[in-house]
Amino acid sequence: MNYFIAYNDKLPNYEEFYEGILRQNLVCLLNQRVTADWRCRKDWIHDDGTINFDYLQSNYGEMIVPVYNCDLRYFNSNPCKDMLLKDFVKYWREVINNDYNYEVDRLPLLYLKDWHLSYDGQDKNFYSVPEYFESDYLNEYCLSNGKLDFKFVYMGPKNSKFVAREKYQSND
Repeated sequence: MNYFIAYNDKLPNYEEFYEGILRQNLVCLLNQRVTADWRCRKDWIHDDGTINFDYLQSNYGEMIVPVYNCDLRYFNSNPCKDMLLKDFVKYWREVINNDYNYEVDRLPLLYLKDWHLSYDGQDKNFYSVPEYFESDYLNEYCLSNGKLDFKFVYMGPKNSKFVAREKYQSND
């Protein structure tokens, strides 16, 4: 039995995806083709694949974002603190300048996780939802009831990580 499928070339139509992936509750990896036209891919990443820190800082620098310390454990997660995005960008640049050697300046291993950028009102159109996921009862309910959505931004330097999984394991 398959538990994972990757689409690298031709994407299936909605019905094939629904029956072959969603109904079977398979893990699915979609390649960069799905995100090629997203504004965040064009604005946040340079053509050479490096992060456009200047764009992030000038457009979102004053926003408060949740940042997790991957070096520490807090129950089954990592401790989180709020910080300005511009401070996270400064940290990330320092990590790169140290060639990802976190020991040089005793830098913690930080990861930005669960940032509700579209909900926070700053930028609602930085990406588009692939057609396979447009029907999303959790976001529809949350947004119509003034609650936080399930549209998150995750980012961090090399070696930072977070394993994401479907929060409610709903099999829907």
